[in-house]
Amino acid sequence: MTETAAETEPPEYTAPDVDYDGETFTIGAVDYYSQGGGVWKAQDYCEAYADATGDPLHDAIFERNNVVEEELNVNLEAYSFSKLGNVAGGELKTLVLAGETIVDLASLPGQSMPAVLSAGICLDLHDVQNVDFSRSWWDASSVETFDIMGTLYAVTGDFNLITSFSPITYFFSKQLAEQHHLEDPYTLVKEGKWTLDVSMRMAETVATDVNGNGTADILDDHFGIMLEAVSMTSAILAGGVHLTEKDGDGKPVLAVDQELAANIVEKLQPFFFNDKVTMHNGRINGYGNVFTELFLPAFQENRGLFYNNQLLVALDLREMDADFGILPHPKYNEEQAAYYGPVNYHWATFDVVPITNGRLDMTGYLMDALGYHSQQIVTPTYVEKTIQGKSLRDEESIEMLEIILDSRVYDLASIYDWSGISSMFNELGNSATKQFASTYAGKEKGTMAAIEKTIAEIEALG
Repeated sequence: MTETAAETEPPEYTAPDVDYDGETFTIGAVDYYSQGGGVWKAQDYCEAYADATGDPLHDAIFERNNVVEEELNVNLEAYSFSKLGNVAGGELKTLVLAGETIVDLASLPGQSMPAVLSAGICLDLHDVQNVDFSRSWWDASSVETFDIMGTLYAVTGDFNLITSFSPITYFFSKQLAEQHHLEDPYTLVKEGKWTLDVSMRMAETVATDVNGNGTADILDDHFGIMLEAVSMTSAILAGGVHLTEKDGDGKPVLAVDQELAANIVEKLQPFFFNDKVTMHNGRINGYGNVFTELFLPAFQENRGLFYNNQLLVALDLREMDADFGILPHPKYNEEQAAYYGPVNYHWATFDVVPITNGRLDMTGYLMDALGYHSQQIVTPTYVEKTIQGKSLRDEESIEMLEIILDSRVYDLASIYDWSGISSMFNELGNSATKQFASTYAGKEKGTMAAIEKTIAEIEALG
């Protein structure tokens, strides 16, 4: 009997049979790279371009661009938005309203998106030919979240390197965990038992008056956790609270589980304001940047068990002498079905196509090519060489990293912040006494009206 070759699935990506004769395609992005970086090592990078510098991630971005340029015979260029990511959307809006056609594709930080999402200056991505948002290099969660009434104005994926910097994580000191004989947090994560209660109990166990003077001294004593007011918002989203959901017509509706949200706030407020256990950025003065000048050194010196911050902090921990690990954000409780990974919208970036773009066939091919080759070249370099190779020091942290990157969640209210419905949790994280119920009651009516206004704006774009 003659054996027949096993059928194989067709490749997910095939280089398009196109030749654009060296046409220039310009990507607008927040450009920390050419503007001298910033306080974090993550700001040494621009997701749109890089030179070959010997840094693995720079070289990967450079290689990806070269591959795409050769494959489609295009010339990729970058348009630099300000390092102040919250104004990038406004900068794009100014260009578009002036009729400037220089930007073909823009990658914008989430916090700047309200300036463009319903302003009529971006195209419905469903109208962009030759791009398939069901492909694995596009973040399916972002596609589902940003598809409003059948329109899609923004999406993120492997091309958006900065989005991979943005998940909220728990870094932990292995030395302090071992000294205090804590349960193995990796095992807890894998067993679904890594919860807020467990993390709080561990933090309280480690907090120590090292100098014995009876007060909490941020330069001498050991603390359980270092966090900030926005950590309350992260805990809400990681705890399974959806600020908005979609109705049957794809319209966003306010959907806060008030009981669950109240329980999380009530659980965390005393913990946030226990100065013997918690370093809270809002309660510390005298620093230009409390995160880089106090929290980061304190963690590196094993004076804090947990550091609750973005994944990008791992890049700044490369030179840490002591071992550290990384964990997904804790669940609310063990009954929660999965870990949910909130992202910081100051960092996370999303792709939009301005209405001034008149080359949509080319744009679609470029978006998928950039996404695919980022998935093949840039993402592995970021994960395996930049994070795993230089920062994380054990196989289990690598498993945790996969959970963190695979569990990212998005919420429209975190982008639009309708009537302050998202930022109100920052307020609750910055107050020991403000109550969820009364704060929410003050936001609810205005939020629903603001959502209706956004829906009307999108419907008017037709």
